[in-house]
Amino acid sequence: MKPTFVALAFLAAIAAGPRARAADEREWQLGVNIGAASVTADARSTWGFAAALNAEYGLTDAWALRADLGTSLHSVSSSGSSDTRPTGTLEAGTALAGVEYTIDVLRLLPYANLELGALQLAGAVQTPRVLFVAALGIGADYFVTRQWKAGAHFQYLFAPFDLIAQAMSLGSSPYSFAVTVRVSRVF
Repeated sequence: MKPTFVALAFLAAIAAGPRARAADEREWQLGVNIGAASVTADARSTWGFAAALNAEYGLTDAWALRADLGTSLHSVSSSGSSDTRPTGTLEAGTALAGVEYTIDVLRLLPYANLELGALQLAGAVQTPRVLFVAALGIGADYFVTRQWKAGAHFQYLFAPFDLIAQAMSLGSSPYSFAVTVRVSRVF
C-alpha cells in the first residue's frame, strides 16, 4: 500500500469515529501537566522541571472555570566570587484560577485560558516572597478515548503591574514561561 493511502485511511477512521467533546456543561475535567519552565528571579533566568494539577468545570460546551496548582524547581549557581546571590534550588509555586475557552474540532480541542493568582518564590532567592500574578495559556488536547485526553500547554506567567510599568521588555522579574504535556480525564 502507498503511504498516502494509509494516511488518508487513518484520517478518515478518526473523523468517522464517535464524536468527542470538551468538558461539557456541568462536567469536571482533572489533569496533570509535566514539562519545563523558565523562571526569572534576582536577575537570573533558568529552566527547570515543572508540574501542575488542574481542574476544570464546564459552564457551557465552550467555557469552563479552571484552577491550577503548580510547582517548578530550578538550579541556580553563582556567576563569580563577587556574586552574593544564594545558590542551590529556586522553587516556584503557583495557585491560579480563571476561565478557559475551548474550540471543539472533532477530536482535537484547541483552547486558551486566562488566570489570576499567586506565585511563591522560595529556596535560592535573595528574598522569598509571594506575588500577585496573571497567566495566559494556550494549548490543544486530543481525545484518546471519550474520557481521556492528551495534549500540550504553553503558559506565560507575569506580574501584571510589572508588565504595565515595563511593557517593552515584557516586565522584568519574576515571570515564567512553561511548556508542558498534559493528560486529563473528563468526568
